[in-house]
Amino acid sequence: PTLLAANELAKAYVVEFPKNVTGTLMHLKDGGVGSQVIGENGKIVAQASFHGLGDEALALNAFSVMAAATGQYFLSQINSQMGLMNQKIDQIMGFLYGDKKAELIAEISFVKYAFENYSSIMLHDSQQVATISSLQESRKIAIKDIEFYMYDLTSKATAKAKNYQDFQSLVEDAFQIRRSLELSMQLYVSSSIMESYYAENSDHNYLESLRADMTYYINKCNGRILSVFSKLNGRNSEYKATAFNKIDTSVL
Repeated sequence: PTLLAANELAKAYVVEFPKNVTGTLMHLKDGGVGSQVIGENGKIVAQASFHGLGDEALALNAFSVMAAATGQYFLSQINSQMGLMNQKIDQIMGFLYGDKKAELIAEISFVKYAFENYSSIMLHDSQQVATISSLQESRKIAIKDIEFYMYDLTSKATAKAKNYQDFQSLVEDAFQIRRSLELSMQLYVSSSIMESYYAENSDHNYLESLRADMTYYINKCNGRILSVFSKLNGRNSEYKATAFNKIDTSVL
């Protein structure tokens, strides 16, 4: 139930007919109905009474507030698992890679804002709808960035290196791309889950579709990361120290 429904309920009344009286309420010219009960003979047979639903609205209002607080609690449990997303913005900027920095930071900042203010935003219908739309956009951008970083990471596996120093630099770039890719994955998962919370959508098919999509991308990203670093590890082992060029491959 939304707070909007509770506020509308506060203005509503329930009609009670006198005991053992049947009929319909008198229809008025303005389209409404009056309190007079019209019997089968077309005549007024009684007066109906109207009782306000203010107490029920108050209970529903309290339920809406409590539901928002409960949602905030569960989102906090989920958010606690997003290690990279939990870092401060300046820390995140320190390891972001490539020309996607500004785009990714903007979306992460918004998702953090939506998470931190969930309980408050959920009590304001128009702001809730706007937030859902923005979370959907964050999700799309996260997928786009995931695809970008996966392609960029794959290219590092086969990139040429003139010497071991060049190879070390190449691997450092790969680690930086991996962190950016993992952050994009966390943004994707966070925005997807938060959208379902903001929309209050508990439809089974919708949630199953959401879970399947997230599982697909997580497995795809993890598989790509393992593949790339396996290849880089193999290349690292090919470098051998010589009498004139001492190389320590153990660090990588």
